[in-house]
Amino acid sequence: MPQQPTVFFADSRYGGPAGSHDIAVKRRAACMPISPNSETRYALAERSDKKDPLGIPGVFLVHQPRRGKRAPQVELLVSVKGQPTRTIYVGTQATWEKRLPEKLQIAAAVRAEKIRLQAQKVAAAQQAALSVGALS
Repeated sequence: MPQQPTVFFADSRYGGPAGSHDIAVKRRAACMPISPNSETRYALAERSDKKDPLGIPGVFLVHQPRRGKRAPQVELLVSVKGQPTRTIYVGTQATWEKRLPEKLQIAAAVRAEKIRLQAQKVAAAQQAALSVGALS
């Protein structure tokens, strides 16, 4: 558990590996319920030291040089831990500012979907671990 002290569940105290696993899972669920809709692992606000604040955590504005061109293109990078980074083209140096609000809405929707998919993936892995522990 993040920002929580580590707790050891001895097999001998709880009747073996299955018993200690059950107690550990119950304790974890009491602290933070396991849910496919859980978004607690993801930032809900931007870092204060972000170079270009956009109002959306996990979305970054990048001025990318283009091969053979003088002016860079502008992109939004959508980053969610455990998922591939998504690049959204905004425009050229001359057009990006007027297109940015529309592209930010798209980036926010992409980030929300990536978080939902990652939360489902984590919940499925946790459920699999729970069922393996129950079989032991």
